[in-house]
Amino acid sequence: STIEVDKVVNKYIQQTSIESLRQKLLADRAIEKARQKIAELNEANRKKQEKELQNIPAERQIWKEADMKATQQPEVAPPTNQEKSGDGSMTDSEKREYARQYIENARRGGYAIELNDNLEVIKWTPLRKPSQDDSFESLPSN
Repeated sequence: STIEVDKVVNKYIQQTSIESLRQKLLADRAIEKARQKIAELNEANRKKQEKELQNIPAERQIWKEADMKATQQPEVAPPTNQEKSGDGSMTDSEKREYARQYIENARRGGYAIELNDNLEVIKWTPLRKPSQDDSFESLPSN
C-alpha cells in the first residue's frame, strides 16, 4: 500500500517537473522573441533618425554634427582678407583684427572659440542654433 502511494506521488512529481520545464521553455522562447523584436525596433528607430537627419536643412544640422564630433577640434578657415606685413609678423592692431575676424568666422561656422596671444585656439565650444521648435509660452493656457 505504501508502494502504491509512492508510485502515485512519484507520478505527480514527474508531471509537475515536466510541466515546470515546459513553462520555463515557453517563457525562454517568449523572452527571446521579445529581445528580437526590441532589436528590430531599435534598428528601425536608428534608420528613421538617420533618414530624418538627412532631411534636415544643413544650417539646422550644424549643432547636431558638432555634438557627434565633440572630440574633434573645429576646422575654421582664417579670415580671407588678412594681409600680413612683409616680415611675417603682425602689429597689435593687426593681431586684434585677425583674432576678431577669426572668432567671427568660427561663430558663423557653429563654434565659440577663444584664442591665446599667439592666435592659437585654446578653447572651443559647439554652438546650438535655435530653431522654431525651441519656442515656449510664457503664460501657458490651461
